[in-house]
Amino acid sequence: GFTESQGDCDDSLFSVNPNASELCDGYDNNCNGNIDEIGQVDSYEPNNTISYPVGSFDNLDEHWLMANLHNPMDQDRYEFYITDGWWENFEVDVQLTSLSNQVDYVMELWFVEDSSGAFVGQLDISDVGGYNGNERIVYSGIPFIDDAGWYEIVVYSSSGGGCDSDYELDFDFGM
Repeated sequence: GFTESQGDCDDSLFSVNPNASELCDGYDNNCNGNIDEIGQVDSYEPNNTISYPVGSFDNLDEHWLMANLHNPMDQDRYEFYITDGWWENFEVDVQLTSLSNQVDYVMELWFVEDSSGAFVGQLDISDVGGYNGNERIVYSGIPFIDDAGWYEIVVYSSSGGGCDSDYELDFDFGM
């Protein structure tokens, strides 16, 4: 019942038009340029470009949080500091548990800034593929190297996302 000049953004779908109500279905139902804007926005936003600070970790610390990708283009970033002297050895174990069967999650681990302020780069990526998949990265520090610094976890979707895209992120740190 609407033309493109009247604001219709997808003539192939009857449920997509300027007067439609937004649904949690991965489409821009009301043609306002936003997909699934009725989705929950978690308390860590805006963490698309600025990382949410999780904290500083040493030895046997752990931390967990629950968040979501509120639309298919959302990226969540979490930064944390690891205290590690050159004589110490550490391991970080990050697990993403999918609470949604609508999303194929991807998780990356980055070493953003070492103790001298230098950028190191991406350390690992986890993408098991498929919806409702769980992701895991286990990274061990290098013995006799100072691995202290700022690390970042990036969570995004290779497909899916929106209103029903909750996940749990668990950080475990050990020696």
